[in-house]
Amino acid sequence: MGRWDGLDRRSTGEESISPGRTGKRGAGRMKILFFAGLKDQTGTEEVVWEKDEATVGEVREYVLSLFPHAYTVKQAMAAVNEEFVQETDTVHADDTVAFLPPVSGG
Repeated sequence: MGRWDGLDRRSTGEESISPGRTGKRGAGRMKILFFAGLKDQTGTEEVVWEKDEATVGEVREYVLSLFPHAYTVKQAMAAVNEEFVQETDTVHADDTVAFLPPVSGG
């Protein structure tokens, strides 16, 4: 998978803070990137989730909670730090999660 350097990445401003988190030092942040149709469905290329650890499936559910109309996230391939992953794999603070929706062509 290619590198993501140079993308215009913007946050939606809709960040979630885990219970007990007050933005103090040590709070983890996961970057979540959207490509192709998902970028169109969410209206952004990136969101940030203040979370120390989650499974890929939990990240996917978080995205759906923010963007219920982003239905292609259910079928999207997921990558963490540019490596394709499974639903049960763990994502940590400072990781980058990318969702790449299925593509079709002729």
